[in-house]
Amino acid sequence: MKIKKITDIGTLDEVLKKPESILFKNSTRCPISSYARKEFEKFAEQKKVKIDLFMIEVVENRDVSMEFAGKTEIKHESPQVCYMKNGNVLWHESHMSITCDRLNELVKK
Repeated sequence: MKIKKITDIGTLDEVLKKPESILFKNSTRCPISSYARKEFEKFAEQKKVKIDLFMIEVVENRDVSMEFAGKTEIKHESPQVCYMKNGNVLWHESHMSITCDRLNELVKK
């Protein structure tokens, strides 16, 4: 599955209306984010993934990242991954807890 980047608030609003999605927040300046991004990309490459996947690069798109935190009432962290249904965050993890295996467990539920 392709990961689509969110670079503006209008696109973020569209994503928040999706029936089901996973959003990954990434810092291009952080080595922990680099590790988590590789895990998220590994998860995305699997053929069984049927959920829309999105990414916000928080340094380059801070306004979008902070808008997401405000609209979802989920404290901003980076890296961070959020599983959403109809704009509601049902599950989120950050830092080294973001793994391909953990994401696979999530989508099996």
